[in-house]
Amino acid sequence: MKELFPAASDSDQAGAAPDPTAAPHVEETGLFSLRATREGVVVEGIGVSSPLAQAAFALTADKPLAGPFDVNGTFVVVRLKERKDPDLADFEKHKIELSREAELTKWERVVTDWMQSRCVEAKAARRINVNTDVLRYEDSSEPPPYEPCVPHRQFGG
Repeated sequence: MKELFPAASDSDQAGAAPDPTAAPHVEETGLFSLRATREGVVVEGIGVSSPLAQAAFALTADKPLAGPFDVNGTFVVVRLKERKDPDLADFEKHKIELSREAELTKWERVVTDWMQSRCVEAKAARRINVNTDVLRYEDSSEPPPYEPCVPHRQFGG
C-alpha cells in the first residue's frame, strides 16, 4: 500500500488543511484502544467513527482489511498490522486508577449536561444577553461569531 500511495511529505503538510481532492496516501496509527465519547468511538490518529472502530477490532490475520469508512469527509481503509491482547495482570494493578478515571469522566459528563440544560433554559427565557460591544478582537471592529449554549464538539465534528 505504501508503494502505491506514498505519504505526503512534511513540506506538503506544513500548516495546510487536508485536501479532499489529494491523492490517497498511507498513514499508520500505531496501537490504539477503545475510547468512547458522545460523538462515537475515537480511533487515535484517525478521528471519531464507531463503525470503523468496530471493524478494526474485528480484524484477524485471515481478514486483515476493512473499509472504506467515511470519517469526517475522508475515506479510510484499515489493515491489521499487529494485535496485542490485554494484560490482565497489568489491568488488576491499575484497576483502581481506571475506576477513578471512569468516575471522573462520568462526573464531568453529568455536570456538563446539567450546565448545558441550564444554559439552554436561560437562553430560551432570554436571561442571557451577549454584549457585542465588549466581545471583540483587538485588531477587528467586528465582533467574532458567538452563540451561547453551543455544546463542545471534539475533532471539529
